[in-house]
Amino acid sequence: MKPLVVRFARINWLLIVIVALGSVLRFWGINYGLPYTYGPDEPTYLTLALQILKTGDLNPHWWYYPSLLFYLNAAALWLLFVVGRILGWITFAGPGDFPLPEVVTMGVGRLALPAEFLVARGLTAIFSAGAIVLVYLICRQLHPARWLATWRRCCSPSHRP
Repeated sequence: MKPLVVRFARINWLLIVIVALGSVLRFWGINYGLPYTYGPDEPTYLTLALQILKTGDLNPHWWYYPSLLFYLNAAALWLLFVVGRILGWITFAGPGDFPLPEVVTMGVGRLALPAEFLVARGLTAIFSAGAIVLVYLICRQLHPARWLATWRRCCSPSHRP
């Protein structure tokens, strides 16, 4: 067994700092605009995940994007329901009773329960922060370029939820 000092020295502190910064950037404005919606796609994604919860049908009936996002959001919303019921701040009977987003036009609308969006955005932010590590692992063979690629992935505004 290696001494604690040797194991502590082998930790990649620069990668930890970059991932921490990327996580802060991704979670910084996670509640932007809530309880109102402004993005044209976001209410659609949430509605598809909620339909999976309401009907139990795993077919999203929408094939413009891969379905894993909808399944993960449905699982996260189910977890939100369970935790919310335990803590007492969700009062409806089942996960199928989550309110759908009220969309007026092109994604502009209002949410009855903004926590739905926070869960979906948080899930996206977690995967986006994990992609920073993935870029580092892919680029680690390119010794000097790996840090540049990791830093660019960390700070890129197009890779934030």
